[in-house]
Amino acid sequence: MLDVQGKDGIKRLSGDNRQDTNAEVIEEFFVTGNPSGNTAATKVVVAKSDNKGMVDALGAGLYAGLNNAPVVLATNSLTEDQEDAIDQIVINKTQTTINRVAVGNGIASSVIKYIKDMVK
Repeated sequence: MLDVQGKDGIKRLSGDNRQDTNAEVIEEFFVTGNPSGNTAATKVVVAKSDNKGMVDALGAGLYAGLNNAPVVLATNSLTEDQEDAIDQIVINKTQTTINRVAVGNGIASSVIKYIKDMVK
């Protein structure tokens, strides 16, 4: 476990909306706080960010945790903060092949294409 503590022993990660908070989580656990120092992810998991899709994100979280992969919450688009967070884990990647995993239907093809193009 990472030692992330703030006031009352809890470090709060937040953004302007759920997608920006998602970017903060990716940066905290895959860029800033990765104890191995390796900021590359071998998989990127995408789940819907709308209210109906949050159930998909629960399943995606389990899969991502078992595979040391970030969950990207996106239904129709990525925020600039998410793009920046993904850029950081992709730019620093090792020579490991990136696998893309989408959970559930309803994620815009433009989101999948953007992530796919980033990890080529």
